[in-house]
Amino acid sequence: MNDSSHGHPCTTKFREIEILAQNPDVKDGNRNLLTRVVSIPNEHLEPGPRSGRFTVVDYDATREKSYSAKDLQKKHYKPKAGSRGFHAQNVFGTASATLFAFEQALGRNLDWGLKSGSHQLTIYPHAALRRRAAFSVRDECLKFGYFSNGKAKGWRDHTFLCLSHDAIVHETTHAILNGLRSQFTRPSGPDQAAFHEGYADCIALLSAMCSANVIEAALRKTFKPDRSGLVSKKTVLSFISKAMDGKANNFLTELAAQLGDHDHGERHGGLRTSLSQEADESLYETMRKRGPHRFGELLVMCVLRSFLRVCERRLLEKLKRTGGGTKKLPPWWLYDEGAKAAKHMMYLLIRAIDYLPPVHVTFRSFLTALLTADRELVPQDTYGYRTTLLEIFAAHGIEPLTTKDDEGCWSPDKAGAGNLHFSGGNIAAMRWDRESMFEFIWKHQRALGLQRETYTHVKSVRPVWRVGPDGFILRETVAEYYQLIQGVTLGELRTLSKIKTPRFLKGSRDTSSPLFDLVGGGALVFDEFGNLKYHIYEPVAGRDQTARLQSMWEDGVRLADRDPDRPFRIA
Repeated sequence: MNDSSHGHPCTTKFREIEILAQNPDVKDGNRNLLTRVVSIPNEHLEPGPRSGRFTVVDYDATREKSYSAKDLQKKHYKPKAGSRGFHAQNVFGTASATLFAFEQALGRNLDWGLKSGSHQLTIYPHAALRRRAAFSVRDECLKFGYFSNGKAKGWRDHTFLCLSHDAIVHETTHAILNGLRSQFTRPSGPDQAAFHEGYADCIALLSAMCSANVIEAALRKTFKPDRSGLVSKKTVLSFISKAMDGKANNFLTELAAQLGDHDHGERHGGLRTSLSQEADESLYETMRKRGPHRFGELLVMCVLRSFLRVCERRLLEKLKRTGGGTKKLPPWWLYDEGAKAAKHMMYLLIRAIDYLPPVHVTFRSFLTALLTADRELVPQDTYGYRTTLLEIFAAHGIEPLTTKDDEGCWSPDKAGAGNLHFSGGNIAAMRWDRESMFEFIWKHQRALGLQRETYTHVKSVRPVWRVGPDGFILRETVAEYYQLIQGVTLGELRTLSKIKTPRFLKGSRDTSSPLFDLVGGGALVFDEFGNLKYHIYEPVAGRDQTARLQSMWEDGVRLADRDPDRPFRIA
């Protein structure tokens, strides 16, 4: 079973906070707002609320007015759509639970990677009268707008994105990913920006489905139990099949229903309903030119269809264990197995980040990282997570990068350095110290296949531990570095034998003007004894740079855009 149950690296006591389990238009059986209670680290809180990781500031730029800070130490607010106190509680609790899930899955504390070095991320629950939610790299904050559908008589009647579970988790994920892989904001091929958007969508959708109550609310009208409280197996399996084809018609696989309703003026569906498109092996090539959000939906298709297939397998396995011939089953089986599968899949997506190169991510490299991350922690693929991922991604035109491994995982041989290990220095320090890790990289440049005489920066060195379903603890050290050749000229480019001159430079006679930056980098994964397991990297002067540079040029990327300060928006 692909399960993950981790303790927080530093905390054993938890605080419980009530938040919306989905969006405000989703109700429970009594027509009340559907809520859930999440557990987060029991940190010291100040009015805002403010913790060591988040600062909630209720400032409205449209009204140019600040509102009183809310003190969750003294009061927990009841779920009310028009309550400023509950708005602050909801946005704080949802963002905190998202960060906590990442820290549990990765087995370590995270930082935001903000330019100011701040340990706290600011959240504005009522940033402005705008139909937008965004993570701003430049302003180092999450901004949630509010808007009217034309019927609002007062402030309380507006639609508030700080109550949208999907919007909060999506933007918080952008912020977390910025800290984990800051170079993903640099210009690259079309996959990288799409990955940022698609990945945030996946975490938002799966995190909601981690609650069995959410799945039950979505399927309450679909499953109508008989007098004994059971539904037919045929009905359940038919629903899963329809969901995979985008025909289930419920909010489980729709992102940000509030924004979708506003766009269409009626209950049309979510802002993005990724499963509405049929699987096709040509999708990867055809969707690459459709922009980050649209292309990112391809990743969501693959992940959600894999999740649904795993749900089906888990349910059939449960039926088999209880007799196999059962024609009817209690609906809560699907709710329970669905919630477990959602958490497992979400944690798997999170763990995969450590097995990604820190630059130029592609959907193919992410699939390879997913498979590797799962095999490292769960060698026995009981419910077929890895075989399902391989099958579903392939049906959408995405194959893993490696060809040496029949499971599609990264091969240790890819490093060309399987015998490298911590040596010649303070072994303990190399598990966390960037200077010691840089010395290791510098000494082994040739063995690691790195470009010499190039700016090299070790971004992070993190000791991690993860607990598998059988209690096995996986200890690793993960280091992230990148290399940079800044302001490359055509003359310099011609000296790099592996990079062919892109089409847009053919015929150019200017060999001295700076054209663009070349960026490469890698992730080094060591076992608990200091032996190098994986070197997952994109060479700064590799063959793939030619197509990447041509693609960036066609998209209008120039030298001045090498470090853009653009916000990551949900829409």
